[in-house]
Amino acid sequence: LSLWVAQTTRRLPDIKFIFCHGGGVMPILLGRMAGFDEWRGVGPEKLRQVFPEGVYAEYRKLYFDCAQAFAPEDFALLQKVTEPSHLLFGSDYGYFPVSHSKSLFTKLVLPESTRQAIAAGNAAEILPRWKV
Repeated sequence: LSLWVAQTTRRLPDIKFIFCHGGGVMPILLGRMAGFDEWRGVGPEKLRQVFPEGVYAEYRKLYFDCAQAFAPEDFALLQKVTEPSHLLFGSDYGYFPVSHSKSLFTKLVLPESTRQAIAAGNAAEILPRWKV
């Protein structure tokens, strides 16, 4: 939220901000933030200043690793609020074995092209020096 309020993401559009754990609670809070136009502490003018194309449009510019976000309900919400090209495989390795995330990721019902993109293709697009 501080990146948006400070207009950082709009001033520096070429930076690919990657947030861990599917964005944490942010996907859940987007609808509440979109409703701030009715809150006297923010109001419609400030909301339009921070999110000229809307809260959801600004969120779709960000990228997310999906470590600990492969539960079907978490992943379904991520798919609703962002593009599949902005989702990256994440494992939380060091805290959890990679096999944990791999198992959850494998259980998701996804087109094979989307699965491959999340597994490696999307990361290779935004981090080209890591292409194999």
